Parts: sequence; structure tokens; C-alpha cells
Amino acid sequence: GYLYNGDLVYYIISDRLVWPQYQAGLVMKHIIPSAKIDNSKEQRIIEIFTKASKKLGIYNGPVYSQMKVKDDSIYIIEITPRWDGCHLWRPIYYLTGINFLKTTFMHLSNNLYKMCNIKNKYQSRYELCFLYDKPFNRADYTKFDIPNDVIYSFRYYKEGDLIRPVNNIYEKIGYYIREIK
Repeated sequence: GYLYNGDLVYYIISDRLVWPQYQAGLVMKHIIPSAKIDNSKEQRIIEIFTKASKKLGIYNGPVYSQMKVKDDSIYIIEITPRWDGCHLWRPIYYLTGINFLKTTFMHLSNNLYKMCNIKNKYQSRYELCFLYDKPFNRADYTKFDIPNDVIYSFRYYKEGDLIRPVNNIYEKIGYYIREIK
């Protein structure tokens, strides 16, 4: 979400899919906007998100939250005054045409704020898919089955570089974004 003087001026909900074999909740991909949240849950999520942000004293700029929705219950896992760590600003840019990183820097560093009215009902969905490998392996991007319709991709390592341990389980070595049709 994005707050301006305490008002939620933009939000988007994504589906966060994790690797089922890793109990650490390692993200496999995000689908944006969510394909699983109905209007009723969306309104409850926004209410919880807004109240939690205000309770924490967050009134301006980006707010990232992970929430778990299980049946009719919604749980906050994390909420923090920053963009996410998974590059979601990029598929949001493809979805909206707004570079929220640039918006954030202009707003918070120069107190310049400009936000267009954005509808939260979109015609397209995007997925941000991560490429993973075991730590201490050599980066080998040829082993991934990457679709032909990728609109953006990024590699954290050069081909053949040693994959450094970060979580010591399964390490992100890159990602790609594509529109889901």
C-alpha cells in the first residue's frame, strides 16, 4: 500500500506462493493482483492494513504487509514502512504504469507527491517467478524452463558464478515477470 498523510491512496493484494517442501516460507512466485481474494476479504484486509499502519505511526510512503488468509480469518505476519523485498514494484509498474520507487523517492525526499487515481480492478495479471538453486552450486540458468512471453528478467549471478548461502536452503538466483493471459 501507499499512504499519504495517513490516507491509503493505493493498495494492491498479491497471492504469495511458497515452496511446499521448505517450511521457511520461501516465496516461489507472486501473482498480482490476487486471484484468490473476494471483495469481502479485500475490504477486511484493507481495514486491518490501515488500522495497523496508523497504530504503528506510519502515515506517509510505502507500507508492505504479509498477511495470511485462512478461511474467514486474516492474520498479519509482517507490516513495515518499505516496499517488499521481492521486486513487486516492477509488476505493479507493468500493471499501472506508475513507478512507485520513483514516486516514493520524490515524495519522501523532496515532499513532492503526485498520485494518479488508479482503479484496483485490472484487466491483466502478472506473475513474478523466482529462479532458485542450492547454495554453493554454480549458477546455471540453462536448466530453467523459462516461458517465451517473459517481459522482464533479472539474474543475481553471472552464469557459472558460485551461489552464496543466504538462507542455506534454497537461494534466489534470479526472477522473471510475465503477463498471465
